[in-house]
Amino acid sequence: MGVVERQVGLIIEQALRRLTHMTVRLRAVGDAPRLAHSRVSLPKTAVVADLKLVLSRALGTTHLTPLYLFICNGFLPSQHQSLQELKDLFASPSGPHSDGLLTFAYSSAEVWG
Repeated sequence: MGVVERQVGLIIEQALRRLTHMTVRLRAVGDAPRLAHSRVSLPKTAVVADLKLVLSRALGTTHLTPLYLFICNGFLPSQHQSLQELKDLFASPSGPHSDGLLTFAYSSAEVWG
């Protein structure tokens, strides 16, 4: 396989991933530890509980450690709410984040609401 074929294959892979996955931005608040990488890619079918599990693993915490996820600096979504639905509601291209990403703030304590 030549260089051009490999590059075309990578482009096709990336395009297919964009169709099936979404990127979520994570922002630490309060005393929560900061992540080295603030973006995570999850399947579009994922729910908030899936994101919480990925974030717990990235932070090196257990399921017993409290972890709160907030949208819009105060809205605490249900664990069973779809990330795609939340993105449709809160990641407007005309909003504060023009890149269209859904942004979650996370903390080990309830800092808002």
